[in-house]
Amino acid sequence: MAFVEEFSGPHRMQPFMFFAKGSAVGSSIDETINIGKKWTLQELRLHFSTAMGSAKYLTLKIDGASAGLSSFDTLLLSANLNGVLDYNIYYSAPMMFASGQKLTINASAISVANQYGIQVIGWAVVD
Repeated sequence: MAFVEEFSGPHRMQPFMFFAKGSAVGSSIDETINIGKKWTLQELRLHFSTAMGSAKYLTLKIDGASAGLSSFDTLLLSANLNGVLDYNIYYSAPMMFASGQKLTINASAISVANQYGIQVIGWAVVD
């Protein structure tokens, strides 16, 4: 079976921005985005109040949506945050997520006093 791309006109797409903030002193960042309908990931922005002083890792994963079985998750990104204050990812061709698929954002335990902000920008398909 051949892959067929479905075009969604601008009238069927609704922009959204997911925003999360918090204090990451001695804990990890663990955020999950579930739009509940088809959506595209356009951009992800991660901001810290203080640059990371040691090797901490950021991971982005797509939840395999298979009854919580992590073996079906797809790793999109694994990045070292050492010395990072702002981390931006921009997809020139937005990534499409199926309805019910979740994006998880994790960063390992952060040892410095730090405030963080996460912005996820995309488009949801309006039925």
